[in-house]
Amino acid sequence: MTSGVYGLSRNPYFAAYLLMFLGFAVLLQNALLLAALAVAFILTHRMVLKEEAYLASVHGAAYADYRRRVPRYLFF
Repeated sequence: MTSGVYGLSRNPYFAAYLLMFLGFAVLLQNALLLAALAVAFILTHRMVLKEEAYLASVHGAAYADYRRRVPRYLFF
């Protein structure tokens, strides 16, 4: 999928989740939430990397092409 939200991010659900988490941390001005966001990002990123390795093994060149065209999160 390269249209719609999947053309902007290979992981739009996780990107939205992390942005929402960041918004709550900023809105509530809570350092504990900001620390929890860092932990959430690390855990989410590790899960995404494992998923990408699996998808690369299953879909090969097609997935590699998709990875070149669509960023992992929103802009990176």
